[in-house]
Amino acid sequence: MEKQTTRTHQLCVTLNSLSGQVADAAYKIRTTLGPGLLESVYESALARELSKRQIPFQRQYPIQVLYDGVLIQTAIKNGITRITNTPMPPALSA
Repeated sequence: MEKQTTRTHQLCVTLNSLSGQVADAAYKIRTTLGPGLLESVYESALARELSKRQIPFQRQYPIQVLYDGVLIQTAIKNGITRITNTPMPPALSA
């Protein structure tokens, strides 16, 4: 039980650090660029900030839209919508 508690704690520390870095990047962009620009400008700036911080991410990937059990469209999901393949500490990767 103690090992699971330690792993859970390490995961929380990792996620808190990652979310803090992402929030800091977003805040830096907002205070530097200000309001009123196109979403694509903020997306590109966030991609730059995440890359500089070596945080893997995925942007504008295809999604399938199902309606009533039928594929009605394949669309592109705009923006940076998820952090991907984030390296986990060795103790958490088992």
